Amino acid sequence: MAGTARFADIAALNLPDLRDERLERYRRTLAEIDPAVWIGRAAPAALLFQSALRDEFFTEERSRELFEQANDPKSLKWYDAGHYLDEAARRDRIAWLSEMLSLERREPAGSR
Repeated sequence: MAGTARFADIAALNLPDLRDERLERYRRTLAEIDPAVWIGRAAPAALLFQSALRDEFFTEERSRELFEQANDPKSLKWYDAGHYLDEAARRDRIAWLSEMLSLERREPAGSR
């Protein structure tokens, strides 16, 4: 939900004293465990990405970057909302999760 590919993006928002060289050192330190590095290994698990068109924190480019790093099956939904998304996103998340759980019950383990 309204994510980014790098932990340093989140730190830059939440830790205002972490700037310049300190931010770069933080970025280098966490680079090996950034979501962008690992999201591509989630397959065959299905992934739902939800992003906000009016996100106050992360640009559309940052949201798309994380989505692009993931393997299929994946889907991306955009909402006319701010970073914390909205009721439509919540409903879509519940429906998606219900569908995934329903598929899991119908398909034998390892068949996907």
